[in-house]
Amino acid sequence: MELKKHTEESASKVAAVLQRAEEQGHMIEALHASVSLYNIMFLFLVQDLWPGGGDMGFVWDRGKLP
Repeated sequence: MELKKHTEESASKVAAVLQRAEEQGHMIEALHASVSLYNIMFLFLVQDLWPGGGDMGFVWDRGKLP
């Protein structure tokens, strides 16, 4: 009886951890999508405003401003 109770408690804890992990995975996917969108918007803005912005692709790959 005690073993069954302990097993059920452990199974419940494992299920809770798996549920939180799934929720965190969805949050990470949403955050990644948002960051990608803002990155694209930033690059379009820089190309429009920065002199010669269209020629700066190699600079952005290194993550450095000229």
